[in-house]
Amino acid sequence: MLLGKVIIKNLIFDNEEKQWINGKMYGAEKGMVFDLKITEIRNNEIEVVGSKYFFWKTLIWKMI
Repeated sequence: MLLGKVIIKNLIFDNEEKQWINGKMYGAEKGMVFDLKITEIRNNEIEVVGSKYFFWKTLIWKMI
């Protein structure tokens, strides 16, 4: 159960890049911790990039 667990932590805002960087995210489906940055925040969605080693994936999280 993930209720009450911290799944995103340590994000720091970089004023030069205008991004949230240096975060960590727990991926429950894989049971792993990934590096995380938020590259863009729009009205009802957030663009995030998660990475582990040399692999990365860009996701769009939408508010419902």
